[in-house]
Amino acid sequence: MTVVKYIPQNKELNQVGWRNKMKKEIQIGWSIASLVCGILSMILFFMPYITIPLAILGIVFGCKNKDGMSIGGLVTSIIGITIGIFMLLILFLYMLGSM
Repeated sequence: MTVVKYIPQNKELNQVGWRNKMKKEIQIGWSIASLVCGILSMILFFMPYITIPLAILGIVFGCKNKDGMSIGGLVTSIIGITIGIFMLLILFLYMLGSM
């Protein structure tokens, strides 16, 4: 008597396919986090003490993956950190001028 093992045909039920799906979902999560941090750093440009850490987080999250959304997060984070440093410089010069 031979025993026939049931092998699932659906890749999502297969253990290897499940791992790949979870890995892809985690990578998409890093990309979304990078994009959100980059956009928030551009919106909150008038608060450089919030903008610069958000942009740094966006750059770190964006380097974990190389898809379109993470590249967008990297670009927006670089723009946000540039604007944040510029605003910090303006704030510093304003403080020096008012003394």
